[in-house]
Amino acid sequence: MNYRRFYAAILLGFVIWAGETVAQGHVYFEHIDKSTGLSNMAVSSIVQDSQGFLWFGTQGGLNRYDGYEFRTYKKKPFDSNSLSHDLVQTLYMDDDDILWIGTYNGLNRFDLKTGIITRYEHIQGEPASLSNDVVVAIQRDSRGQLWVGTLNGLNLLNEEDGTFTHYFHDPEDAGSISHNTIRAITRDSRGRMWFGTYGGLNRYNPDTDTFTRYQYSDEDPDSIGNNNVMAIAQTEPGKLWLGTWGGGGLTEFDIATGRSTNFTLPDNRSYVLNVQKEGVIYVGTWGGGLIEFIPETGEHTRYSSESYDASSIGHNIVYSLFYDESGVLWIGTNGGGIDKMKKPDNEFTYWQHNPDDPDSLSQGKVTAVLRDSKGVLWVGTYNGGLNRYDARGKRMIHYSHDADDPQSLVNDIITSIY
Repeated sequence: MNYRRFYAAILLGFVIWAGETVAQGHVYFEHIDKSTGLSNMAVSSIVQDSQGFLWFGTQGGLNRYDGYEFRTYKKKPFDSNSLSHDLVQTLYMDDDDILWIGTYNGLNRFDLKTGIITRYEHIQGEPASLSNDVVVAIQRDSRGQLWVGTLNGLNLLNEEDGTFTHYFHDPEDAGSISHNTIRAITRDSRGRMWFGTYGGLNRYNPDTDTFTRYQYSDEDPDSIGNNNVMAIAQTEPGKLWLGTWGGGGLTEFDIATGRSTNFTLPDNRSYVLNVQKEGVIYVGTWGGGLIEFIPETGEHTRYSSESYDASSIGHNIVYSLFYDESGVLWIGTNGGGIDKMKKPDNEFTYWQHNPDDPDSLSQGKVTAVLRDSKGVLWVGTYNGGLNRYDARGKRMIHYSHDADDPQSLVNDIITSIY
């Protein structure tokens, strides 16, 4: 699979947005829908594996995308190695390319290397089975344990025997989780586990196996904006961002003090957050489109569905968000398929040969460029050999022909890289 496909997006048209604020620069959208192979127009989750494939969870199965074509995985009758349900609600990618799939009929473990799918479902009469079949949130903790949130209870998976430990709300127990509907799970930078529910925010205390609750209060202006916590994200140590359904729609939560600062968005039905781009929070709303929020200034820009072209997103219900390292924001909608948004920066970095700088690009015309499956950039030159960009050191590492070294390049004229 050619990893470059993901970074050769055809960015159609441009528009300078006007609304609550004016977006700086040109914003481009490319629409991906059923006409290009997507199995369903409702895209609930987006992840990427180590090979560069993008995976989309939809209401019509699981889709793998290589930049050009889709491969679809669905439930097959009488085939236990297929999905347990075509309606996929959430995805979680493990480091070893194990894809965990939350569906409307249980949890699926998909080993991408072997193609084997293992199902975990709610079984009536078996108390150690999954508490509910509608799986909406998945996350590993710092101990390597897998937490699974459902519409009725929180579950901790024992992967050795396939059983679950359940956590339910108990009105008589202040240390229980605040609600049985689990909408979001996040591990913060210190390994603490946080759970967003329809009853507020919860922090898990592993030493006591209890939960600390943070809830909205009319009498406390520093409480979270609403108890319907749909999404949780962290941008810096000590702080969490909450997407809430109600209140202002967005809350900055101070972990040390438990105090909150609430922000009002153009649409307060926040459904999903993405903080992968430094200095920006993308908020997907349930009917108000996509909102770009700048924490440093409090400014926001809204992108909505005005027409199905490059000037707008495909649908105002934003179901999922994923930001890749090339600067493309993938927007999964509930009814409009997928949108790719690219907002080019106004700054460019130039690399050229400098005879006084050994870390500069080697001399010669640039003849080939490739980003490999690990994201490393390779540059071939005519008569100057091969260059590998060291992003951490911000320098070029050179490979050239050495007549005394049989393991060096055979020639310094690079014509192509594959």
